[in-house]
Amino acid sequence: MVQITEFCINCNTCAPECPKDAILSEDKNPNGENQFWVTSDCNECKGESDLPLCAEACPTLGGIVWSTPKKKGVKDGEIVIEK
Repeated sequence: MVQITEFCINCNTCAPECPKDAILSEDKNPNGENQFWVTSDCNECKGESDLPLCAEACPTLGGIVWSTPKKKGVKDGEIVIEK
């Protein structure tokens, strides 16, 4: 599942890219945190793209991480180039 990290700058670049509308803005975060939130509707854009479209759009390295990176991203705090 995709997660938005503390590196998120709340720029709202990711949310419009989500085909499942699974990204909530900071004012709708269920934990009350001032950070965007990904709902359980997220499927990492499987069948849509090689990697999550939100991560592709994110301007901040490490702002969005996911559990099954395919090309680039961050997993367990480490930058992943290919898998």
